[in-house]
Amino acid sequence: MYVYAMIIYSRALSSSDGFTGLVYICNYVPALLISFYAGTVLDHFPRKRVLLIFQTSFIITSAILAIAVGYPGFDRVSYWLLPALMLMNGAALAFIIPGRLALVGNLVQPANIPRATMFLHVMIIIGFGLAPAIVGVVKQHYEWQTLFIVIGCLYFFAYLFLFPVKPELENRVEAQDALESFREGIRFVKSNRLILELLLFTFVGLAIVGPIQVLVPQFAKTVLLLNEQQRGFYMTTLGVGLLFGGMIAQFLGHKFPRGPLMAQCSLISGLSMAVLAQIDHLVPSVLLLGAAGVFGGTMSTLIPAAIQSQTPNESRGRVMSIYTLIFQMTPAITGFLLSQLADRIGIPHTLVVCGVAIGTFSLAGLLFLPELRRYR
Repeated sequence: MYVYAMIIYSRALSSSDGFTGLVYICNYVPALLISFYAGTVLDHFPRKRVLLIFQTSFIITSAILAIAVGYPGFDRVSYWLLPALMLMNGAALAFIIPGRLALVGNLVQPANIPRATMFLHVMIIIGFGLAPAIVGVVKQHYEWQTLFIVIGCLYFFAYLFLFPVKPELENRVEAQDALESFREGIRFVKSNRLILELLLFTFVGLAIVGPIQVLVPQFAKTVLLLNEQQRGFYMTTLGVGLLFGGMIAQFLGHKFPRGPLMAQCSLISGLSMAVLAQIDHLVPSVLLLGAAGVFGGTMSTLIPAAIQSQTPNESRGRVMSIYTLIFQMTPAITGFLLSQLADRIGIPHTLVVCGVAIGTFSLAGLLFLPELRRYR
């Protein structure tokens, strides 16, 4: 919710896709700088405690913005404050995203980790899908300050839900230098060809997320002519599609070859986005956005489950931090670069470029990543 709200808020303040892209990428820069340390922390300290510490950052950033937007002259400081708050939020995400995934290994038996990971991913998708609708409804009837107060309160309730969690298995790893610990994680990834190819393909599959978050909301406003509430529900179509995709992954993941299924889903998702960009009618646009969500959700649910199943508990924090680095940086890079391109050639043409590129690289992954192709 926070990231989506910041995207539409920065766009409303600046009327610039470029500034919106800058705010968006600031949420992911910390992952590039501290992911190696986050993985080491998650493998050396109780993962629940780490999550509790960094979950408070979400509450703090929402509270700061809720207070700041109410002051006169906020527009003058917004051009540095918004990126700064997104950097703070991103630093917490660098621990929280891999921490949630790694904590799964402390809650269930090894044989149940892939299915538990898929279930967790579906829950994340539900939140991702509901966020635009909630933001749209609140913003349609209230001011920006109220919106950020609501977001902060929801983060606080999510924080409370962590307390009853009781890990059955704690991670016990001998203390070592953080950089050397990260290098050890890299060596493990290099030694497992399937994990390496899955991480490479994660970049291809998630490249669509950045443009969807940064450009599609503005596409809905300027091309489809939707108001704030309608735009929120339009974006929720993507979330519904992602939810169905996550559910489909749980049913089809053991009935079809999972590697080829990931590549085919990514291909169809990219092509759906390319076609969507050429349509200015609501119903077909909704159907295509939903299709992009279904196939993208299937792919993005299968990948972390596959990586988890190949990773021992003592390395899970570091491996999932590497996954999280790609998971966070890919949308940031593509969202930022394509937002700059959109300022020059327009949003529809930019979305076509993105969709065709994703489709092309998905096909290339199916052809040139042998372990991914053979993964069952």
